[in-house]
Amino acid sequence: MKIDLNQINICSAFASIAHDGQYRKRKLLPNVIGKDRYEGSKIPYIIHPSRVAFLVSMSNVATKNITNMICTAYLHDVLEDCTDNGKNGLIRNHYISLPEFISQNRLNDDITFMVKLLTNDKTKNKEVTYDTLKGGADYDHRYVLASIIKFCDRIDNLQTLDIFKEEKRKKYLKDTEKMIDKLFIPVSNVDKEIANLLVKTYIENKSKYGA
Repeated sequence: MKIDLNQINICSAFASIAHDGQYRKRKLLPNVIGKDRYEGSKIPYIIHPSRVAFLVSMSNVATKNITNMICTAYLHDVLEDCTDNGKNGLIRNHYISLPEFISQNRLNDDITFMVKLLTNDKTKNKEVTYDTLKGGADYDHRYVLASIIKFCDRIDNLQTLDIFKEEKRKKYLKDTEKMIDKLFIPVSNVDKEIANLLVKTYIENKSKYGA
């Protein structure tokens, strides 16, 4: 089964439009109003999901799953960053929900399922997401595939850790440690390279920032 480039192009275009006008954060501005402020970069946000999709494309999972995984990688932030109502909201610039987009384009429903797994519930601790992924890994392969995408997402995010103040960097690295602790085994059972790359990237950042 070959990678379906048409489906991937549809998802990347949808994500690009959904994230239009959003940019990656960069240097922390001086604290002049009593809270952290970030300077908007000129790097379109879509660059991040594109890099995650590239990492996912190099995964060692069965080819039949790669198309859905790459599509999910492109879409992994649209519910969290491009809607007002979380998992059931309309996607900005499209005015349709994610399930409607998947259905209209005859894409696999596994994509919606995995995007929802990867969408943080801001009312809960992130560990809840890790526990959910770990708990489902024993009986549903989609939880493992979503965990691999989660690792790729974290690998890319660790490349820009310098935008945060020391306290937030330490908190993010601690969260990464928890992610590795919860999900390393299910991910490494399927893709040792991705699992080890996150560990390597985490160790490098921890050493760099003395966390």
